[in-house]
Amino acid sequence: MNELVTGDAYVAALSAEASDRIARTAFVELALELAPQRARRFDFGCGPGQDARSYAERGREVFAHDVDAEMCASFRRNCAPGVARGEIHLVALDTALPPVDLVTANFAPLNLVPDPAALFGKFHAMLAPGGGLLLSVLNPLHFGDLRYAWWWYGLASLVFEGRYSTAGAQAPITRWRPSRLAREAGPYFSLDSVYVPRSPRARRLRSPRHWLTAWSARFLFLQMRKLPARP
Repeated sequence: MNELVTGDAYVAALSAEASDRIARTAFVELALELAPQRARRFDFGCGPGQDARSYAERGREVFAHDVDAEMCASFRRNCAPGVARGEIHLVALDTALPPVDLVTANFAPLNLVPDPAALFGKFHAMLAPGGGLLLSVLNPLHFGDLRYAWWWYGLASLVFEGRYSTAGAQAPITRWRPSRLAREAGPYFSLDSVYVPRSPRARRLRSPRHWLTAWSARFLFLQMRKLPARP
């Protein structure tokens, strides 16, 4: 998106493109597979609450967070029944929570965090042993971006530093190679798997042949496992 879209307008924007609808469905289904019934999850960058509502409807307790006031207002409207039943909670990032089993972040909110190391530390502290992350991030090699000058300007930084940033409507947008973002997550998490969205489920990238198909994906899904705290 080249302009800031928030609140209820964001729902319409993310429903307009078939690829975005596929990406959301694939992410939510993968997130449901990774945490059992009655598991707690923390939905970072929750937006207007579409995912939180889907998780709660499938038996998960959801703690959700977003920094945008219009998103939060839309979230409260969209998730009012789940909030009333105590299944969904809109919280501040530093709220003391019971241990959660999975942290999710759909539609790339981490790409708006230029230095996420401290955020990974917060995620580590809120997760139960054996918990993990499922992060949707912008694919830095998406072929649809090759038509833009900013992609070519950032290519050297992507190759040599594993990241580059461009101006965004809300904040600078940082695109990451998965291996570089995994470095930012250390020593809290290890990168276990990378997926691309496919309908209705995500495909795990297991071979060079699979990686060739990733060029067509606007998003990548990164699954990270919580590491034991260092003494």
